[in-house]
Amino acid sequence: MIQRYVKMPETFLLVVVLGYLKDNWLKGIHYKKQL
Repeated sequence: MIQRYVKMPETFLLVVVLGYLKDNWLKGIHYKKQL
């Protein structure tokens, strides 16, 4: 599994970026609900 990511760093980077954006998106929704 890890070796496959090493061969495709672009895919690994994409997964990390998508996870980061999703986390920020969820935080943004939670913040709007508090307003």
